[in-house]
Amino acid sequence: MPEIQHGLYEHYLPYKEAVEEGIEMRFLFPKMTDSAEAWSHVKPAHVLIEPLNGQWRVEIALTTDWDIEHTVAAIYSDWRFIELNGSVRGQ
Repeated sequence: MPEIQHGLYEHYLPYKEAVEEGIEMRFLFPKMTDSAEAWSHVKPAHVLIEPLNGQWRVEIALTTDWDIEHTVAAIYSDWRFIELNGSVRGQ
């Protein structure tokens, strides 16, 4: 799942920059230097599998240690990765 790992790290970077610039103040903000470290800072939230427009849609939702206000999700359509969405409905 390298596309999820890469997407998680890309989602993390703006939060890291905000903390470093003092815009965002979080005492327990995780420190990561590469995308491989992202997995230790996420937890599964839910998995949704449903037909949509004749194709299977899979949503693998995760909570993150760096963005406690949103649930991010890897979206697959017809079993192909589409995107990492930074704000999906929590279950």
